[in-house]
Amino acid sequence: MKAEPKKSVVFMGTPQFAVPTLQALLSGSKVVGIYSQPTALAGRGKKPTKSAVHQRADVLKIKVFTPHSFKQPDQVDALKRLNPDIIVVVAYGLILPREILSIPRLGCINVHASLLPQWRGASPIQQAIIAGDKTTGVTIMKMSEDLDAGDIIMQKSAAITPDVTAGTLSDVLSNLGADMVKAFMQSPEEYLSKAWPQDHLSATYTKKLKKSDGQITWDKPAEALVNKIRGLNPWPCAWIHVDGAYVKLIEAETVNLPPSLNACPSGMVVDCDFTVKCKDEAIVIKTLCPSGGKKMSGKAFLNGRQHIVHSII
Repeated sequence: MKAEPKKSVVFMGTPQFAVPTLQALLSGSKVVGIYSQPTALAGRGKKPTKSAVHQRADVLKIKVFTPHSFKQPDQVDALKRLNPDIIVVVAYGLILPREILSIPRLGCINVHASLLPQWRGASPIQQAIIAGDKTTGVTIMKMSEDLDAGDIIMQKSAAITPDVTAGTLSDVLSNLGADMVKAFMQSPEEYLSKAWPQDHLSATYTKKLKKSDGQITWDKPAEALVNKIRGLNPWPCAWIHVDGAYVKLIEAETVNLPPSLNACPSGMVVDCDFTVKCKDEAIVIKTLCPSGGKKMSGKAFLNGRQHIVHSII
């Protein structure tokens, strides 16, 4: 029997999260074009840096398109000339207008890092951890003009364990999504025919995170603060000000306070281990990073700042 020809695919993605899916497509499909966000300034030196997907495509010697939008007719025409059977999108960062969505004969699919309709939007991994969810996952959906609202093609779940961070969970979900896309591409027409609509009334939403979202205020429950620290690691990172200096919080855990300390005000550093009173109970700051410095234990940070102990930060 003659083998069915490989489907032609245009891949659109930007961060490291998207790279495993690109690799999965290359193993079983004909990737005719790659789209990624334009080169941007990154790192402490603010040097021009290509996206993770762009860097991987350069290694593979595949042409990369980096339009700032699809509002220009020449950008639409360039995509039409690629004549893809399908467009696969993973954390691309650009909205695809109706004209783009209608180009491939099999449509456009998106790999989203949540169990839709929960956590539509830009930061589903971080938000799931911050919210204290015990389970998340990956959804492959048909793309529509509305944000993350298309019919669901496939879903798989993953546990959120107490020690997971946004960084480690991202690695798990990116590999899970790649495996799902690989399975989908073996019989896309069949999967597409069985897609089901989302329950739009149950949808929850996330937003694009900013550095300011990481600020810690101590009038919150201890568990919620630990979840926030985990959910914002590695970016934008939870942070506090100590003696006027910016300090990133990398790792923390909840602890029970002795009854004698329950009346302490929120934000008080109660011991030299960097235990901080919260709205209820307390957290121990295990690992932190002072501005311009290296990671260290909270206890080491306090060694030269004993005046902070028993004061409010």
